[in-house]
Amino acid sequence: MRAKSAGILLYRFKDGKIQFLVCHTGGPYGRRSDKDSWSIPKGGIEEGEDTLDAATRELKEETGIGSDEYGDLFYLGVAKQSRKDVYAYGAKFLSDDDDPNIVSNMTNIEWPRGSGKTIRVPEIDRGEFVSEKVAKYRLIRGQKDLIDLLIKKI
Repeated sequence: MRAKSAGILLYRFKDGKIQFLVCHTGGPYGRRSDKDSWSIPKGGIEEGEDTLDAATRELKEETGIGSDEYGDLFYLGVAKQSRKDVYAYGAKFLSDDDDPNIVSNMTNIEWPRGSGKTIRVPEIDRGEFVSEKVAKYRLIRGQKDLIDLLIKKI
């Protein structure tokens, strides 16, 4: 059975152009890459949890962005990643001028892989609002279509 997670793709308009919030995973994985290595803020769905509740919880945990900082949520669809399905929602970030100050929760990962040793890293080490072109370049393959889905919805 495929793993399930939920997340939110935030957007805003700056200087009349749409931008999307993409986030870079913390720690050593992907630290040297930009292409196909960023993600929307997302995470696992807890037992008995609704996908929308999981998405809002994960956004807050991974970025520090609370519900007072974005507008009404709307369903985008399911992004098919290699081993999981991501239930994705969209929402407008309410500040057109300021980038959010990303404050992420911490997680333990095995590093180096296969060593049995763990290190503590932020789940997200940075997030940026970027253009459609940059978002499609940076997002992992399974999430690129979310950009087009969001544009169609708004």
